[in-house]
Amino acid sequence: MMCNNTTRNSSRGHAVGQHALMDSLISKGCHMMFSLRNLLIVLLLGTINVALADNEREMNEDLNQQFTVVNGCYTPRDVHIGVLECEYYLYFMIDSTGTPTQLLLHVQYCADDPLEYVAISFRANDGEYRFATNRPILKRVKRRYFYETSDTELREDDRALIDALLTGDEVTVRLQGKEMAHVMPLSPRQCENFKRTITLYRRMGGRL
Repeated sequence: MMCNNTTRNSSRGHAVGQHALMDSLISKGCHMMFSLRNLLIVLLLGTINVALADNEREMNEDLNQQFTVVNGCYTPRDVHIGVLECEYYLYFMIDSTGTPTQLLLHVQYCADDPLEYVAISFRANDGEYRFATNRPILKRVKRRYFYETSDTELREDDRALIDALLTGDEVTVRLQGKEMAHVMPLSPRQCENFKRTITLYRRMGGRL
């Protein structure tokens, strides 16, 4: 009887050992599969991040090609500067590290009579945004036209205006003169230039 009990206990111990070995192998296998899955996820995320970075770099390069850069000043290529017409656009400066510093609004007004504007307001996205401009420089051109220009830096208080110019498809500008006002809608080209400049300015690290 004792021999039978010994044999039975031995068989039971052997079975328990086999179960323990199987549990250990299964645990190691699950751990390896989990590690492999994590590795694949990391590799996939890395590939996606590289693709996104490449795509963003290409988009920035495409944007850069639409600007003229002189002495660290980024200006849209297709602005009409120095001609006898009204023009409005944004441009920005960069520092030695390539980070944007000043974001400025250029206003160019030309007409038969002087306006001597003292304030500017924009209407976009059903909102009106006032902008405190610098005093314009007044010149007379060809003895007939009056030519007024100003360059004014945008500041933290102008963030709402910047956001409106970035998203607005229809923008109207009003120049308030001493005795009269000049109101005109911006052209699709001018609206697109606002959007491009703000987009590139922010992508390069502009704080506004």
